[in-house]
Amino acid sequence: MPAAKNGCVTFASFNNPSKVTPEVIATWAAVLHAVPTAKMLIVGREGDQLGGALESHGIATDRLEFLKLLPTQEFLALHHRVDFALDTFPYNGGVTSFVSAWMGVPFVTVSGNDAISRVGKSVLTAAGLPQLVANDTAEYVRKAVDAAADLHRLAQWRKALRPNLEQWGKDGATFTTQLEQAYRDMWQRWCEKQKPVHAPAEESCCAA
Repeated sequence: MPAAKNGCVTFASFNNPSKVTPEVIATWAAVLHAVPTAKMLIVGREGDQLGGALESHGIATDRLEFLKLLPTQEFLALHHRVDFALDTFPYNGGVTSFVSAWMGVPFVTVSGNDAISRVGKSVLTAAGLPQLVANDTAEYVRKAVDAAADLHRLAQWRKALRPNLEQWGKDGATFTTQLEQAYRDMWQRWCEKQKPVHAPAEESCCAA
């Protein structure tokens, strides 16, 4: 774990820069204020604008490192420099979240009410860490700070991520069966709504 040799926790964001909103910046700053020895690695954009935004929240730029997008192998290798990732919201990371978990980097996310804001929850649930799903930004900050404060637990999380995802991948047949049943349930509910009030049962579109 990087913190073991660096003497401090390194947070990171690998997400698309367009997902980094002012609220995300403010929340990341709150995490960095609460863990004053921590540093943060941000991939995917130049540092000037984002560094200035974090600096406006009182975060010294020498705690931040910015990297452009890199070729795949170099991008994957970056995960070995990171202890814990901070997801974006309401537009969560997608592939980057799966990659992060696969490479042994847990992350915190805020779960919302639509698909783009629930990807982080889906990944963390599959990876066996649903406890890192927050309902709001205050809880997000608490969970990130708690993760940084317990390095032994963080190390255990990191070791379990890839095996958990491998096991989840083997359960594809179960997932498909559940998905098929969900589609059938939706169809049957829709059919029920189409029935005339006094229609005989055999005329139902779902009779088959």
